[in-house]
Amino acid sequence: MITQALVEGTDMNKFRTIYIIATEPGYPVYLKCGFELEAEYADFDILPGKFTSEISPHIIPFDEKYKNQILELDKITTGESRSERLKEHLHVSSVFLSGNKISGAFFPDLGEGLIIADEPSAGIELMKFRIQTGTYSIFPLENRTALEFYRLRVSKKIKK
Repeated sequence: MITQALVEGTDMNKFRTIYIIATEPGYPVYLKCGFELEAEYADFDILPGKFTSEISPHIIPFDEKYKNQILELDKITTGESRSERLKEHLHVSSVFLSGNKISGAFFPDLGEGLIIADEPSAGIELMKFRIQTGTYSIFPLENRTALEFYRLRVSKKIKK
């Protein structure tokens, strides 16, 4: 089975956790491989042109001097050390800078466009920034800030 081969080929010293966002047909397959349900996700299709917004002046391109803050923010918000995975995407990321503190980061080329934030305002501004170019968004249902943002402003439909 392809999934089992991929799992067995993963360096578990480097990646302690494997996350998969399953489709309904794929869900039973992943359960048979030993995966467990950790969270449910919402995915939104973004209607082109439905939402436009000024880009926050707090959103700036990545600068090497913020690298450690970004990696620490990810570790705090996720509870995992994903620095090796994130480092290869830092050069194209954007950050939400408030004073001298990084409160959020957006990685456009990681998954569907990963956003991490420790303040709702940073997350909302990064979502506004992200949807200027994206047509699709996915996030855990427990992320109430993102759920309300998309539900009220930009979605064509929601799927679970």
